[in-house]
Amino acid sequence: STVMASCKAHGRWQIAAAVLELMSCRSVRTNAVVWDAATGGCSKAGLWQVSVAVLLLLPVLTVPPLNTNYNTAISACATRGLWQHALSLSRSMLGVRCVRDAFSAASAIAACQSKGRWQLALHLVSTMPRLSAAVNTVACNAAISTCEQASEWHSALATLRAAANLSVQADHITFNSAITACEKCGQLDNALEIFCLCQELDVNLPPSFQISVGARLGLNDPTIIQGNFVQATLQLGAAQH
Repeated sequence: STVMASCKAHGRWQIAAAVLELMSCRSVRTNAVVWDAATGGCSKAGLWQVSVAVLLLLPVLTVPPLNTNYNTAISACATRGLWQHALSLSRSMLGVRCVRDAFSAASAIAACQSKGRWQLALHLVSTMPRLSAAVNTVACNAAISTCEQASEWHSALATLRAAANLSVQADHITFNSAITACEKCGQLDNALEIFCLCQELDVNLPPSFQISVGARLGLNDPTIIQGNFVQATLQLGAAQH
């Protein structure tokens, strides 16, 4: 397992395949953890077909699949933008009693994001609490970013509010995607409201965020500009120590 974990971390799928072959020749019984480590290397190498094939192979080997096996395959499909495959795998987890967690949901949402399927991305976010999957920042960011790309500012704001209701810790990516969605549709008042909100919530923002967003929104108030500049300077100074 240690060797396989190293192969997964470094994308050494050839070595992982050789180890599996050696285990088979010596009649060493494998488990879902070993297979996940092996397919993880394939996933990093972009071999999504292998990750999916392993899921089909596990029942034949009488090895009960784990959610990590599905997560690896879903992530591999998401990386390639194969949203249909990612969604299909995500749904099939329920049939084998695998718990769909935040990682598997976020990966499926990311696959939808890459192809602009914002309706599906929002649907996945809305179903996560019902499936006992914790909605996390990554999942919400992917969903809001999908709305931003589709210029669906209404949906972006709705998702931002939903994230707050679910106590999801929003970050600068969350707010920037929502602000950009409003900007694209000329909703500058809403964009400004979101900008002010992230300042009120004391979100940990990169030094350049407040200045760049403020400039985009045409904030000409000298007090605001000076305050943003001072805060960014202090953050840069703290980061250098």
